[in-house]
This record gives sequence, C-alpha cells and structure tokens, in this order.
Amino acid sequence: MRICSFSSIVDSILMWGHYGLNHTGFCIEYDVSSLDPKDVMRKVLFPIVYSEKLFDATKYYQEAAQNKTSFNNLFGMLASIHKGVDWEYEHEWRILLPMGESYPEENYNMPTPSALYLGSKMSDKYKEVVAEIASKKKIKFRQMRMAESEFKLLHDDLA
Repeated sequence: MRICSFSSIVDSILMWGHYGLNHTGFCIEYDVSSLDPKDVMRKVLFPIVYSEKLFDATKYYQEAAQNKTSFNNLFGMLASIHKGVDWEYEHEWRILLPMGESYPEENYNMPTPSALYLGSKMSDKYKEVVAEIASKKKIKFRQMRMAESEFKLLHDDLA
C-alpha cells in the first residue's frame, strides 16, 4: 500500500509545530474540487475515520478463508483510513494506492498546487527560494503569522 497524507486545514498551530519544522517549513495546498470527477486522484482520496476502537479486519479474513471467489484484497485500504480520536484535530485525508511489491516504483502526478503557505518562522533565505519557485509556476503564496492576541495562525497573501 502506498499512502500519502493531507489535511483539510492549513492554520493548525499544533500541526505546523509537528509537520512544518516548527513553523519554518511550508505547506502545499491543492484544490481537489477542481479535479475532473474521472481523475484517478479523486478515486483514491479518502477521509480518515477517527474511532475509539482499533479497526478489526477479522471478518474480511474469515470471508476470504470461507469463500475464495468473493475475496477482495482491498480490505487493507479500510484499515489504512482508521486512526484514533486523539488525531482528529488533523482533519486528515489520504491517497491510498494499493500497489504490491510487484509494481515498479514510480511517481504519481499531482495537480498544480493552488497555493503555498510559508511558515511563520521561515528564514528570509528560504522565503525567497520558495517565492521564486511559486512565482515561476504562477502559484499563489501566503505568509503564515501568529495572531497578536490569540493562539491562532493567520495568513497574508504575498502573491
């Protein structure tokens, strides 16, 4: 299984701390709604199910053992979209590609990003590099910043 994780929110202080190199990194935004309904990415993008209980695949294994003709080996995808409720703040989605070892390593094309968000503590040196790339590719870029009187991240359009 090949998995790529995304979030539907860009302003989580906690996630910028965990995944954005303590606010020094950047975040890429994709407008999935602009994809053609037949686009493969729309068919393999799933929301995470947050639960108190672990996903139990027992019934799928039992069915496979009893009736080999109706076996569907994609049940592993179900397990891949379950997480504990402690992670719910991430608002996570995943691209799931059920490719086994017999498939060659390859990259999958993503749509052009709709925006880039620069971390609130990103160095000026890296801001220039990311801004130059975004400008060349005609991608909007935005600067994240901490709100002055709240524990909240905001962003300003730069281009």
